[in-house]
This record gives sequence, structure tokens and C-alpha cells, in this order.
Amino acid sequence: MAFMFSKERVENPQECIDSLTMLKIVRSEELKELFGMFCEQELCDENFLLWKDVEEYRNIEDDRARRLRFNEMFAKYVSEESHMEANMSGSDRASLHAAKISKSAPPADVFDNLQMTVWVEMSTELLPRFARSEMVRRFYFERPDSPETIRKRGKVIQTSLAACFASKSLFEFRDIYMYVHVCKKKIHEKDDTVKSDCDVIPFQLADFFGMDLSGPLQRAEVISVVATR
Repeated sequence: MAFMFSKERVENPQECIDSLTMLKIVRSEELKELFGMFCEQELCDENFLLWKDVEEYRNIEDDRARRLRFNEMFAKYVSEESHMEANMSGSDRASLHAAKISKSAPPADVFDNLQMTVWVEMSTELLPRFARSEMVRRFYFERPDSPETIRKRGKVIQTSLAACFASKSLFEFRDIYMYVHVCKKKIHEKDDTVKSDCDVIPFQLADFFGMDLSGPLQRAEVISVVATR
């Protein structure tokens, strides 16, 4: 599975990897998403999910809403019957059980000790493996486009190609080349790679479509290929 992100290449990727911390991860939306993917892939995402849920829970101001969310999280992370039960001390478990049976709304910081416990576990157990993973190396050394950028680019390309579908059933290389680069200019303010030399058109289109091209393309072929980009 490929993971794609949007930030530009950094000057010293290895230095960034070596200095990676949990604090840096949670302060970066991209790294946080990547770390979540890594935890899911390693089949150990319960700690990270718990950490994120506590962050959201802490900001709930309404007592009734906080009680409902507390009960959901208790069943998910504290109940011994849950497959996502978190590791916790006896005192933390006791305080959470006390909050559950209390008639008062559970306090906003009721999960803070448990969150700190999983934070330490992630820092000592998951972070070193994450920093050594191939996905982190690709993130810092390759820095390809984000999923959202790819989605937007595909939408623009499909919209622009659709403008000529009503009047054409066959597309020569020059037709597709022009539409592709019109789309690229809509997305990027400046594109120094755009060329007008006919000799480079088939090569550039082959790169874009991911296959060797020859002769005119049927409309259905263009649609099916672009739809998967």
C-alpha cells in the first residue's frame, strides 16, 4: 500500500527521522495520519486511538454529552470484555470505575492518567519501530502528493477531458497532451516542464497514463484510465 503526502522535500531527511518524537508526530497532521496508518498496519492501534479519543473527550463541555462519551470510551478501553482494553494500573482502573458509577458527570481530566500511560508506551515501543519503517523513510525522502491533492488533480483532469468527450470519440496524442497540461496549469501556478515539442508528447503521456501508448485512443479508454488516477 502506498502512502502519499503533500509537503515539500526537506533539506535533511535523515536528521528529521533521527529527531522524530511523539510530540512532533501529534503536532503534524501528516505525521499523525501516517503514525495512525503504521499502528493499524502493526495491529496495535488501540493506544493511538485512545490518545486521540481522550484529546476529543477533554474538550467536551456539556455534562450530558461528556457522560455519554465517557461510557463509550469506558466500554471500549476499560471494560475487561473489550478486545481493545488498554493496559492500566489498578489505581487508574479503580478511579475510572468510580467515575462510571458516580451520579455526577465525569470530569474532563478523568482519562488523563491513562492517556499518559499510553503516551509513554507509544514513545518507548511504537516510536522506534515507526522511525525505522519504510513509510517514514518515503515520507521524508520522497514526499509525493497527498491523497487530497491527487483527488483534486484527478477531478480537474476528468472535468477538462469531459469538455471534449461530447464532440470526439477518438483522441490523438496532441489532443490529450493539451488537455493534461491545461489541467496541470490550473493546479500549479507555474509549470516549467510544459513543452510544445511533438517528439516528447508520447513519452510524457506514457508517464501520465502509466502505459505505452500508440495511435488514437478510444473515448472509453481515456475515461477508464483517468478515472483511476
